[in-house]
Amino acid sequence: MKRNLIAAVLIVATGFIQSGCASQTTTETNFGDAVREVTTNQTYDLGASVFSNSDPVVGGDPYQLENVINTHRERSSQPSNVGSEIRIGIGNR
Repeated sequence: MKRNLIAAVLIVATGFIQSGCASQTTTETNFGDAVREVTTNQTYDLGASVFSNSDPVVGGDPYQLENVINTHRERSSQPSNVGSEIRIGIGNR
């Protein structure tokens, strides 16, 4: 009798577990849609990835372009300074 009760409880529990895994909520179904929408909206030229152009860029304000290059060289080549050292104490040290 006790085995039959345990078997029945296991069968019912298995049914609940399988039904919970089989159903998907709206959140799970639409997961990632917001990220894809934001990425699409932030893309300036949607056809650039399909129709790539290897021609060099012609034109532009030379002073502004030089400023962009200099700023990039100055800021990207210097690593950020460490504000203060981090001490991690292990044991009694």
